[in-house]
Amino acid sequence: MGELLAYSGVTTKLRAIDSRLFTIEEYLELAAAKNVAEGVNIIRQHSGYQMVFSKYEGQELHRGQIENILNHTIGIDFQKIYRFSSVSQRRFLDMYFEKYEISVLKRCLRMIFDHRDASVDLSYFQEFFSQHSKLKPDLLSECKTVEMLLSAAGDTKYADVIRKVQEQNPSATLWDYGMALDYQFFMNFWNQRKKYLKGEALEIITEIYGVKMELLNINWIARCKQYYSMTPAQIYAITLPVGCHLRKRDLKDLIETVSMEDFQKVLAGTYYGRHYPAIIDPDRMETCYPYIRNDIQHKLSRKEPYSVAVIISYIFDKECEIDKLTSILECVRYGIDAQTVLSI
Repeated sequence: MGELLAYSGVTTKLRAIDSRLFTIEEYLELAAAKNVAEGVNIIRQHSGYQMVFSKYEGQELHRGQIENILNHTIGIDFQKIYRFSSVSQRRFLDMYFEKYEISVLKRCLRMIFDHRDASVDLSYFQEFFSQHSKLKPDLLSECKTVEMLLSAAGDTKYADVIRKVQEQNPSATLWDYGMALDYQFFMNFWNQRKKYLKGEALEIITEIYGVKMELLNINWIARCKQYYSMTPAQIYAITLPVGCHLRKRDLKDLIETVSMEDFQKVLAGTYYGRHYPAIIDPDRMETCYPYIRNDIQHKLSRKEPYSVAVIISYIFDKECEIDKLTSILECVRYGIDAQTVLSI
């Protein structure tokens, strides 16, 4: 009864905003757009995006602006969920919020490595972000080098991560910095979860994020072997040493395989290979990641409709929707047919 009461308010709010996610029919309409301008207009008129696009009424938007506006809606919904959450629920959301801080930093790093002007436009998320973060978007926007980014990040834990990468590898790439920031987020989240969550909420988070980190490990290891020819020692350094379904032996065997064929054979014998055999195919591995997460998260949210699982499921659904909308617009841009678009 306690959990039901604690989550009844936020669950009601989530049902309201969940009803504004794109339906299959609406995706089909978008995929059939004749050009990007028509596609953007379809999104602009959708109830979940009218407010955020209203600020840009009459403006011709380029690709980067469109993606940025779409991403704003994740922040807007996160704020709504946060305001309807209890103190204990906010503790989880505070941990999750670090993901958005890292997203801002990774955007700045992309701009630095691409030698473009960094613009950190948070718009509707600005006030909330400033209240919950030590990072200063206006200072980050002025960064032209990693050294400037370190200065702008001040005494935050993110500065420590960036500094460590720079000191260990003066020729570090964008990928190196991004991986280090992601690793820091996941390990901090995992180590802090027992501090803020108890009982059922802790079990749900452990299941969902254990799966998430194991799937990331599988993808990272596969990429390292396929595209970067990294040694086992190098792969161990970026592998998250936690999870819930892969045994330590499984992880060790995956890392130490000498070919992708051997990697596939080992993966076939793991929990994921047995329950989701499509993941064994290297060409389908990355597309299996959101499918498996979606499958597990929604099973938990149906099983425990008044729990932290419903919050996680909605945020994941929203993030997947933004990825889908962005991919569809790109396919429209290059004239790819609707069926191909909808298979992404």
